[in-house]
Amino acid sequence: MDIISTPNMQTEQPLPDVDMLEEDESCPRNCEPEDSHMRSTVSSGWQNSRLHAEDSIFIHMRTDDEQKRLPGIERKLRKECLGKLNETHTRHIQRRFYSLGAFQPGDSVIVRECAKGGKPALIGPLTPGNRYMTRKGVLLHESIIGQHPRDRINTSHGQFLLHHPTLTEYILLSKTRVCTPIYPKDASCITTMLDLALDSRVLEVGTGNGALTMHLAQMVGHVATVDQNPETSRRAQMFIGGFRRGRIQNVSFHTDIKDIGGEFDAAVLDVPMPWAQLPQLVEYLQVDRFTVCYLPNLSQVMELVGHTLELPFLVEDIVEVMWRSWDVRPAVVRNPQAPLVNPMVCRPSHEQAGHTAFLVRLRRCSTPKAGPDSEKLSES
Repeated sequence: MDIISTPNMQTEQPLPDVDMLEEDESCPRNCEPEDSHMRSTVSSGWQNSRLHAEDSIFIHMRTDDEQKRLPGIERKLRKECLGKLNETHTRHIQRRFYSLGAFQPGDSVIVRECAKGGKPALIGPLTPGNRYMTRKGVLLHESIIGQHPRDRINTSHGQFLLHHPTLTEYILLSKTRVCTPIYPKDASCITTMLDLALDSRVLEVGTGNGALTMHLAQMVGHVATVDQNPETSRRAQMFIGGFRRGRIQNVSFHTDIKDIGGEFDAAVLDVPMPWAQLPQLVEYLQVDRFTVCYLPNLSQVMELVGHTLELPFLVEDIVEVMWRSWDVRPAVVRNPQAPLVNPMVCRPSHEQAGHTAFLVRLRRCSTPKAGPDSEKLSES
């Protein structure tokens, strides 16, 4: 990898000395970025080191011949800077995409019956001495600890496949939740509607069991989640901490929105009456940014839209996400005389796709003015 400077003007800016670059603590040679802050840290590091001044910097792969054609001082400078930058990228990748390896005490594990029609089940946290009952026999936690993903263990009447749970499996198959979670189909749509980036700060009002919190935390720099019930907040914190050995560290839990400071790039409201929270949300959400309200009932949507007429919010989208799984597999032909080659079963699965909620996206406007020339009226 190398860094190419594409000047905005005809004349290139002079490069700094190597000594000056090493003394700058914001340079990538000295920075220690936090997990999920990679983009913002590296970008600000290059800007603060004045490496490119008004130039635009981007990462590009170079061949050995292209490296040799660079000016000597520039090649030396970039080689030293990229040495530390590549090391930073390596540490970031190891933290974010590491392999969990063998199962350990305290882990959650997915066990799937190898026989036809076997459904996955979530076991955990693994505790020596505990057991899990199945229709094919007893699974001892000790027999799972030390095994690796994709290993198989035998019971008295069957065989089971082991693997680490995905985020979707961890949310949907968990039996410790205290309330209905925001399902992955809605969580995926919410993250898209919020227009998020790696360094975004998101405010969530209504923690619930922490399902949406986990989806957001894996995509942004920081999530501040608020729930008025201390017990619900505590349970959500335990639930999030049990996913993949506590890998999600960029979430702060609060019981009062007044305890949170600073502005946010996006907000999510999962409360029965979000219109009561919108006036207070104005001071936290940046202008021209989005908030999404999760509302199960259409009457709530109508009430919310009515209240936005008096608030600096513009209704942009009201959607309902439908998710339908399909069953595609080889068919068993009972008639051997049937002239079929590789027959397949192709049909929607028997699981019904039901309604979960409406997602209402609001854009934060500037403070509305009195009269017909207000921003909301002109935009609508």
